[in-house]
Amino acid sequence: MIQITHKDTGVILCEVEGASLQRADLSGQILDGADLERVKLIGANLAGTVLYRARLARAELDRADFEGACLLGADLTHTMMSGVRLVGADLREANFEGAKMMGFEAPGADFRRAVFRGALLSDANLQGARLSRTDLREATATATNFRGANLSDADLSDAALGSADLEGANLFRAFLRRTNLTLASLKNARLGRADLSGAVLDRARLPEADLSGALLIRSNLSSANLQDVNFEGARLTGATLFAADLSRTNLAGANLSEASLTKTQFDGASYDAKTSWPEGFDPEAAGARLTS
Repeated sequence: MIQITHKDTGVILCEVEGASLQRADLSGQILDGADLERVKLIGANLAGTVLYRARLARAELDRADFEGACLLGADLTHTMMSGVRLVGADLREANFEGAKMMGFEAPGADFRRAVFRGALLSDANLQGARLSRTDLREATATATNFRGANLSDADLSDAALGSADLEGANLFRAFLRRTNLTLASLKNARLGRADLSGAVLDRARLPEADLSGALLIRSNLSSANLQDVNFEGARLTGATLFAADLSRTNLAGANLSEASLTKTQFDGASYDAKTSWPEGFDPEAAGARLTS
């Protein structure tokens, strides 16, 4: 018999038959504040379980099912969570710092204000997830599906998002300073007023994205697909746009001073009197047109 106790009071919350919690059925249990630190719950069923502010630090949760569970404010630091199911779960304010979460499934899950600093999230499915105001600094989320996710006001500074799918994602006012977005897809993404200073978007795909008022100071956009992007009021000072395609972009009020524009395409791009260009650059000769 295994007893699950409260992390502060020691009160017994649940008793489970057997000598292990691996593959245990804890679905629907009320385990508020449970102490599950370093516990092995590999393959366990925790669907619909309430784990409000529970302590699961350094637990082994690989392939566990938390569908529809409540982990609001839970401590999941440095957990092993590969292949976990978090579909529709409430994970607001949960702490996943340093967690290893490769290949987990969490479409539509609520992660608002959660912490993922330094976490490994590669090949995960976060389509349509709510991630506003999350801390993803230094996280690794290569090839992760963020399609349609809400990442507004999130901090992804120094994160690795190479080949990630952010199509249609909301990144309004997000911090992506020095973020690696090489080969990422950001088609139709909302990046208005986002800070991408020093970000690497080499060969990234951003057609029809909204980058109005965004900061792209000294960012690397080499060979990026920027067709039909809205750069109105954006700051691209010192940015590298080598061989980038800015066809039909809106550059009204944008600041491209000191930017590297070698082999950059501007066919059909529009700019106005407030647009700033590198010294000696002729936008009309490059294919851009002046609008009133």
